[in-house]
Amino acid sequence: KDNMSAAKVNLQYLKLGPVGGRGGVVRFFMLANGIQYEEQLFSLSNGEWAKKKKELIDSGENPAGTVPIVDIDGVTITQHVAIMRYIASKMNLTSHEYYHNYVQDAVADQYQHLRDDWASNAFGSVEQKQKLTTELAPPQLHVLDRLYAKLKLEDILLSRGNNESYLWGDVSIFGILYDLIRTGNLTEEETRSDYPNLHAVYKAFLENEAISKWIADKSQ
Repeated sequence: KDNMSAAKVNLQYLKLGPVGGRGGVVRFFMLANGIQYEEQLFSLSNGEWAKKKKELIDSGENPAGTVPIVDIDGVTITQHVAIMRYIASKMNLTSHEYYHNYVQDAVADQYQHLRDDWASNAFGSVEQKQKLTTELAPPQLHVLDRLYAKLKLEDILLSRGNNESYLWGDVSIFGILYDLIRTGNLTEEETRSDYPNLHAVYKAFLENEAISKWIADKSQ
């Protein structure tokens, strides 16, 4: 716990309101684990993000020109799943059982395809949104639900880390379900009936006090 309060963490991401996105997954990870952080959010509408993106590329801070970016104790890191893994390692949250960390990696790797599809289509044309809802998301959610059935080591979650901490694969799944529901590509009822293993994960994180408070604050 000392590490969590001592580390200085700054999250840079887009101003998305109640939607999470990739940076939201990192935020949920920190909230669930009680990690203190500050954040700097860039607006998509007034040219602020376009300017920041150019700066990231031109300066070499992030050649990909993407966020989230996290600064932690003077080290700048990118790529949202890798960020969570780094924070977990630095703050001694990872499990001491290699396989417990592996199941998180396996699900986080599989999840990235659906996250990419969400990011590419959820804010697009009516046709793109419909394609995400009916064609792209369902088969991938089925795969993820079956992966949970195969890999989970807990009643609901894949695994827990040191001091019962929450790990990156589980948080990624909560984040994508939260976003699909927020952007109207999935209903909670569909999640409950079609993807019961994923729905249990979704409910577990919704019951986390810090996460539920963030959602309530953003929903006003």
